[in-house]
Amino acid sequence: MSVYSNLLQTLLIVTSATSINIWGFYISPRSPSDTSVFPTSIAATSHQASHELCLIRCQLSFISDCCLKTSQIWWSWRVCLSFFALDVIFWCFSVSPQCSEAQKLLNIAKELLQTEEAYVKRLNLLDQVFCTKLTEAGIPQDVITGIFSNISSIYCFHDKFLLPELKTRITDEWENKPRIGDILQKLAPFMKMYGEYVKNFDRAMDLVNTWTQRSSQFKSVVQNIQKQDVCGNLTLQHHMLEPVQRIPRYELLLKDYLKKLPDDALDRKDAEKALELISTAANHSNAAIRKMEKMHKLLEVYERLGGEEDIVNPANELIKEGHIKKMSAKNGTAQDRYLYLFNNMVLYCVPKLRLMGQKFSVRERIDIAGMAVQENVKQNLPHTFAIIGKRRSLELQARTAEEKEDWIQVIQATIERHKQNSETFKAFNSSFSREDDYVPESPVSLTPPSSGTSLISQSVGHPLQ
Repeated sequence: MSVYSNLLQTLLIVTSATSINIWGFYISPRSPSDTSVFPTSIAATSHQASHELCLIRCQLSFISDCCLKTSQIWWSWRVCLSFFALDVIFWCFSVSPQCSEAQKLLNIAKELLQTEEAYVKRLNLLDQVFCTKLTEAGIPQDVITGIFSNISSIYCFHDKFLLPELKTRITDEWENKPRIGDILQKLAPFMKMYGEYVKNFDRAMDLVNTWTQRSSQFKSVVQNIQKQDVCGNLTLQHHMLEPVQRIPRYELLLKDYLKKLPDDALDRKDAEKALELISTAANHSNAAIRKMEKMHKLLEVYERLGGEEDIVNPANELIKEGHIKKMSAKNGTAQDRYLYLFNNMVLYCVPKLRLMGQKFSVRERIDIAGMAVQENVKQNLPHTFAIIGKRRSLELQARTAEEKEDWIQVIQATIERHKQNSETFKAFNSSFSREDDYVPESPVSLTPPSSGTSLISQSVGHPLQ
């Protein structure tokens, strides 16, 4: 009871203070030249204030659920009143006088600068504190590189180039040069360096966990740094995540900036080009994340199969997995089995008895090439279907009609996609074969080459030459 009481009192105080500040702002007289949106005690921009209120609302919702689950109805009613107070505040946002477009653009630029300053501090913490202290403690250099990757280059780019230019522009030059697109357009190509960091991120997390468990020296250094105020009570892993999240934040801020930027603004062309470049960098990061997640999943399957199958290959993609029943050919009984559907094969597995974690042994491997699916193989049994391969077929039973339909649809889609890829590959090879077989009837029939041009240069050459 006291826990809910303290949490609610804190949230109600914050909500009330925010509400009073906002109402005080709206009813206070302002001069026409006053273009401020909210007092600095609330947030630098209305966008930030709105986020803060959404956070409070989420917290209130969580506590309300807790109150209801523990029969604390009185406190739940107080939370409902807090919701009403928040709704009033949101209504204030919707009916409030809007600031000028120029002020909105400046607010976004200031938000970019503020977040960039905070981000550079985090990069400094990673590169100049964690990385340096662990190096001084004698941790092997290959471990340091494996954990922090190219964080030094990222930190140097932001600390020496991007942040100084943003700070000069927004704090000193904005009145004469109210734009940020030109700066971001010029420096955005360097953000491709994030791809290397993101690609290494999963391995870096594993190294941190491994060395924390196995090296008391490593653990001591990290924990001592994490106790410092500069860490904000956050772990090394939390700070290492920030570079992964940073590029998408630039993308969101630029999109918001372009929405408020007039069509004929001088900065529109640069801002659009910057967004294009940053989106490309974000795609590089997202692609690296997807590839990393894909390989991580393959490794998990590899471990669950006890290393029996060599499936950790960039060409392999796990489509679906799950429990299934196998119909015995001898007596028709159903046996517990497990299927792994990949883009190029199906692994039919049997469970292994293990004390720690479920493991499987591969009983059959059926290639997708030449595979077919047959429905209703057993009329007297529900939810049955068959996978028919070139050399082996499996009669299977799902637990429900929905599960059966899902398996059939996914397998058929995988078969169809594999056929399309194979046909594309065959057509590609066929085009090369035709070009290789092509021989001109007679060199005489060709137009005579001009001066200094060989006959070969005018004939049809091989695309790979």
